[in-house]
Amino acid sequence: MSSLPSNLESLHKQEEQLREKALELIGADFDFKLHLDMIEAAMDLSESFRQDKDDNEELNILKTLSIRTFNSLGASLKLAFSGYNQNAALQMRDILETAFLLDYLLTEPDQILTWWNADGKTRRSKYTPSKIREALDKRDGLVNNKRRDTYQMFCELAGHPNPHMVHMLRPTPDSDIAAGPFMEITGLKATISEMAKLAFQVGASINSFVESKNKLINPSQTQFLMIATYWKKTYFS
Repeated sequence: MSSLPSNLESLHKQEEQLREKALELIGADFDFKLHLDMIEAAMDLSESFRQDKDDNEELNILKTLSIRTFNSLGASLKLAFSGYNQNAALQMRDILETAFLLDYLLTEPDQILTWWNADGKTRRSKYTPSKIREALDKRDGLVNNKRRDTYQMFCELAGHPNPHMVHMLRPTPDSDIAAGPFMEITGLKATISEMAKLAFQVGASINSFVESKNKLINPSQTQFLMIATYWKKTYFS
């Protein structure tokens, strides 16, 4: 007998049934499979980075951010497979924000300890998500605000209660909002696709940093580079 109250036990069974349905859909779809390969490769690279033996305080801070993305990717996958796309997208906003910060600190190593030890006032004035995005855009010579627009998309669809959130609470545009999980192929594919983009971004930053410190390529890097190259060519060539 389950120790869960009956309604929670029923909800759990529904989540598990949706997971099985999601796995069936994935097995029959090339895009699903490639996106998941991209996510796995980035997560494996994050774990490999965590195990780096060249231990110092700055590196440990970078490892902490990297593993935060690892855990958020895992949680996002779990939620998406169980029928909670909006909640998965909320985790993805966290991945995006952390990925931007990780990218910034990897290329501005003199800021790592300053950011880590900053008080609340300094962090709000120098290291808010918008400040980090602006610094990255300036570094890359970008003026299209693509980073800002992507962040705002996740905020509107999942991060903050607002009228746009209803789009991820309906199985179809014309249906009523759903209480609890549901599986809808278009929404699931969009979620997994966006997750793969974030995974690519995280993995590319980590790989670039590792390569700058050590020219020897480890197996996790080889796997990531192979999959990332094919994934990028498939969707962005």
